[in-house]
Amino acid sequence: MSIEVIKEGNVLRVVDSSEPIPEGRHLRLFTADEIQQAAARMAWNHLPEETRDDLMHQAQSASYREWMDDKTWDEAIAREDPGSWLPLADFKP
Repeated sequence: MSIEVIKEGNVLRVVDSSEPIPEGRHLRLFTADEIQQAAARMAWNHLPEETRDDLMHQAQSASYREWMDDKTWDEAIAREDPGSWLPLADFKP
């Protein structure tokens, strides 16, 4: 059933209804945003837990990559030849 209402002061007036509303029937109305959020929650909860974990991991990874791409570095890092800072060791068989 769909119901269209309009607020007039402290009263909601039914403008249109897809079906007749029985007298004394208790109705709960939701905004379009609340309905979309509830539908998204239901779809999320119907996914297997493994899939939800994978999607959460991917979402976190994507946001981290975006954060790293947007990061402005204050200074450049000079790279040296690895041989200049790694200690050398002789290995004997």
